[in-house]
Amino acid sequence: MTMRRAARMLCCLLVHSASAAPVSMVASGVLSAMIMPDRIAWHVRRWHADGAARVRSQRRILDVSRSCATANAAATSTKHLGKLILVRHGESTWNMDNKFTGWADVPLTDAGRAGAHRTAQVLRSEFKETVDVLYTSVLERAVETAQIIIASLESHGHQPIELRQRWRLNERHYGALTGLSKRESGCDDFELFQYRMTLAGRPPAMQPDHPYFTRREAKYVSGELLFVDPEPLALADVPLTESLADTCNRCRPVWEKELEPMIRNGVNVLVVGHANQLRALIQCVQQISDERQLMTLGVPNTMPLVYTFEHDGTPVSEVETGCFVSPLRGHYLGSECLEFNEIDTDGSGAVDATEFRAAGFCDNDDECEALMDVADNNGDKLVDFKEFMAWEAKGRPKSR
Repeated sequence: MTMRRAARMLCCLLVHSASAAPVSMVASGVLSAMIMPDRIAWHVRRWHADGAARVRSQRRILDVSRSCATANAAATSTKHLGKLILVRHGESTWNMDNKFTGWADVPLTDAGRAGAHRTAQVLRSEFKETVDVLYTSVLERAVETAQIIIASLESHGHQPIELRQRWRLNERHYGALTGLSKRESGCDDFELFQYRMTLAGRPPAMQPDHPYFTRREAKYVSGELLFVDPEPLALADVPLTESLADTCNRCRPVWEKELEPMIRNGVNVLVVGHANQLRALIQCVQQISDERQLMTLGVPNTMPLVYTFEHDGTPVSEVETGCFVSPLRGHYLGSECLEFNEIDTDGSGAVDATEFRAAGFCDNDDECEALMDVADNNGDKLVDFKEFMAWEAKGRPKSR
């Protein structure tokens, strides 16, 4: 065989077999053909046959891969997602005095500790699954509530529960209003409504001469947060006031990077949080953009709110045994929600004076107006579930 003919054969074999065999093997076959001319045809037939076999094999592998991908997708679609349980901390000393608390570190009252124990009892009796991990803030009232719940559950045979603290789950910062009651704030009703109930309303910033100036607190100055939270918080980044929108932006990374991925992997997550911080987290969970709905997202102290999820991660809107309060898509544990829904005849998630009167809580317009003045904490002429439970906790007073 001439070198020119061998070269042509090499080129031909490379074209037909490059996708099915290494070049070194093709070259080896051609070299053998150059040495033994009578076997040239045999080499050509062998390499073509091997190449066709490899193509068929690769097609089978591709078909199997596609089948596996389809099976994995089906498995993912039927995968059991975890649940999210939200609990607002027990009553604090400043809750009792109706003061703006924010990032101020205040303790629980005895009633708040009792409420935390009741939360654990309700979870034991009504939540038939395990709590795998508990998230909370770095504020004392939430941490103590979380510790009481964990201790109570574990003392009744529950598996050990990991506690994770995140400064991003702190309460919304109330700025200069911190430590003041509504009356002490000097704000009129319109200003209070803007600060408390709108997305963009931001109280005046806290100044260095404020008695509870956050950037003087030891936990933020000393860097001791790193012992409980892996994400550092620079002192210059400690907020001095926040809107609800600011709080949403602060909480969102915890939801997107930690809570949601865990839930999608079947982990049941309990979050012990704060009134406005939980509103912010609920906005992330339910993708709420309507400011009017955000006004009625109040979560009462120590009352578990459970979110169950569809396979695509959206909250289930109905659970057979669950009690829902609009516009929340999570269901409450305990009996209090059922009583509230009996009064909330229009299912709006808030009760007005007419509904209170129809339920027998007041007998005439003056009495109903006085009742609303006590129970309506945000001045919108409606009493949401959180306000209703706070009013109940005070013994249902009809006037101040």
